[in-house]
Amino acid sequence: MAENNDVQMADAIIEVPESKNYTDLLQTNHSDAFAFSDTERLALELYDQLHELELQQALLQAQQSGTIR
Repeated sequence: MAENNDVQMADAIIEVPESKNYTDLLQTNHSDAFAFSDTERLALELYDQLHELELQQALLQAQQSGTIR
């Protein structure tokens, strides 16, 4: 039940432009939503590199076993 002293909170309404610019997708009501520190950014890059190397390794193993020609 709402009382007289209650404050209703809501995010501000954002107008969405009709452009095809994907940078608009990163704009949020909370500007820090995608702000990574240098350490976090490096960790994400290393994580991506690790998975890319695992994929390449799996492809090489499949190719060597003859399942991929």
